[in-house]
Amino acid sequence: MISRRNIRIKAMQALFGAMTSSDNWTSVDAKKLMNVYYKNANSLTIAYLELTKQVLEYCIIDSDTRKSKHLPTTADMNVSLAAANNSFLKQLHSNESYNKAVSDQNITSIWDDEDVKLLYQELNTTAEYKEYIQKESPSTEDDKGMFDLTLDMVVNSEDVETLFEDKFSSLNDDIEMVAMWIIKNQNSLKDINFMELLSREKHNFGIDLIDTVFEKYDYTLELITPKLMNWDPERIAKLDMLIMQMGLTELLYFPSIP
Repeated sequence: MISRRNIRIKAMQALFGAMTSSDNWTSVDAKKLMNVYYKNANSLTIAYLELTKQVLEYCIIDSDTRKSKHLPTTADMNVSLAAANNSFLKQLHSNESYNKAVSDQNITSIWDDEDVKLLYQELNTTAEYKEYIQKESPSTEDDKGMFDLTLDMVVNSEDVETLFEDKFSSLNDDIEMVAMWIIKNQNSLKDINFMELLSREKHNFGIDLIDTVFEKYDYTLELITPKLMNWDPERIAKLDMLIMQMGLTELLYFPSIP
């Protein structure tokens, strides 16, 4: 799901969280925290995808509502359903792991129908949406553009941020990473295992990094201390020192890193 840079950030946050919570912290404490961070990022990814999907599909509800008017107009009777037939939504519908993740994690409880309606109404006013629904048979590229536009609107919505910030404590840290991941993997949504977005290789890298930083913690501190010109190690912020120690750990003990 995420790059090694993102994993380093998660490992740093987990190590820092563990060391500031107890004087007797261990790598086990840090690894538990990192697994929580991974799960949060996984759930946030699914939440943004599902909300984007529901906004595009809201045209079905809009169509039914307008048709049921006492005196529907011609426009009311001909609301376009092109957005609901977006090919990227069909990929999500066909992915069993995605549907299971949405259900198991109760993702849709984060928002209600009114939230989706307001986002749809905002989308409906854009020139891009009006152009999209006028096309008789939108191309895959058209679908991609509309999906990206809707996702961008959802990700940057202050109302959505308010909805999500109580559910996802690391929202501000993860939002850019998650949005980039969705765009990068957009063409293969039907094949992704949404129950476990992080590959085993990258998961192991994060675990090894935490274990090795903890194991070599005193040694890397010994290497850094003599290089601190007119500065005692105790005066350096813990996070700054940790970043230096993590860098040294990779330089010395991770030969696979270029």
